[in-house]
Amino acid sequence: MDNEKNGNSTGQKPVAMRKLTPEELNEELKKGLKSVDEGRTYSQEEFDAMLAEDLGI
Repeated sequence: MDNEKNGNSTGQKPVAMRKLTPEELNEELKKGLKSVDEGRTYSQEEFDAMLAEDLGI
């Protein structure tokens, strides 16, 4: 699956939200909304395929 679509082609780990300050959380949420606005979204089928590939199932 092409992870460049979601901007995660750098291999960055997901953000641990519970460790963020309220300001950092707000910035991460803004990034997510910007991704949606720019069309970087997945269908349920695409997401399921990526998850299966990542988990080796």
